[in-house]
Amino acid sequence: MSPEEEKILLQAFTSAIGTDADRRRAFRTLYDRHAGLVRTIVFRFCGGSESNDLVQEVFIKAWFALPVFRHDSSFATWIYRIAANIARDHLRSRRRKSWLSFFDQQ
Repeated sequence: MSPEEEKILLQAFTSAIGTDADRRRAFRTLYDRHAGLVRTIVFRFCGGSESNDLVQEVFIKAWFALPVFRHDSSFATWIYRIAANIARDHLRSRRRKSWLSFFDQQ
């Protein structure tokens, strides 16, 4: 998919003129194109046990944030940043839970 095709999909998603079906179709195309990259990023940060849940969380966050996407960078860069932030937050949460469970055992 060329950058121009991706830009058209992003416009279809954010357009107030398009129907919900148009938005879902545009987002599904973006998902199909970028899910592999997102899955790889999340897997490298967190391992495989929770990867599918985190990938889903990334795309849910992207769905709600896409209307305010500023196009300062490519969609791939933007979704990569969301994936890295969610994976990092998950790791922090996991460490915190591990630390708290250590004290619960004492």
